[in-house]
Amino acid sequence: MLSSSTLKLLACGFMLIDHVGVRLFPGLTVLRIIGRLAFPIFAFFIAEGCRYTSSRIKHFLSVFVLGVICELVYIIYMGGWYGNILLTFSVSILLIYMLQWCRQKKTGMAFAAFALILASLAVLTRYVNFDYGFTGIIAPLFAAWPGDRKDEATGLTPPAPSHKKKLLYFAYGIMLTACENSMGGIQLFALLTIPILSLYSGTPGKRKLKYFFYIFYPTHLLLIELTAMLLK
Repeated sequence: MLSSSTLKLLACGFMLIDHVGVRLFPGLTVLRIIGRLAFPIFAFFIAEGCRYTSSRIKHFLSVFVLGVICELVYIIYMGGWYGNILLTFSVSILLIYMLQWCRQKKTGMAFAAFALILASLAVLTRYVNFDYGFTGIIAPLFAAWPGDRKDEATGLTPPAPSHKKKLLYFAYGIMLTACENSMGGIQLFALLTIPILSLYSGTPGKRKLKYFFYIFYPTHLLLIELTAMLLK
């Protein structure tokens, strides 16, 4: 069984391979295929983070602020908006918290408001780019949909059948990303993360790597870009 830290380290490795393929070896499709495994793992743990966080505001801001910083650097360097994955996940976090609120209220008005926000985002993402688009924003919702409360007795994830149900829902979310992603059929390789995520133990792991994961995203992009400049 694998802890969340181990799985996210794997995702970092997959993401590094993917971005090396994009920037340094664009002709090697196999690198992009391997890279398809990164997004679903991170998306799954965005949903898990919303289940277990002790501070919703801090959880949201930690992702959103870093996303804004990365975006500002991208705008300055590239001269345009990109809508990096951290901004995508920031919106995902807000949607999951709203879903939790809807479940607490259990009213038609609450779910109607939730549906209206989803529809508005579907329109917005046609004009404002977000990494992985609208389907990328809602992908973590599929992991959160079967249930968003931890086991109060153990503090861990629900029993295996519940986890399997969560992964089944999440698989639909992954397949939807292939519909909108420019890579099309290659994005379906992301489904290979389902058997990997089935090994999730429900534990955070012994090492506290929270801030490493936040720092890794901008740092690895910077190092890859510097390498690309040196190889010119």
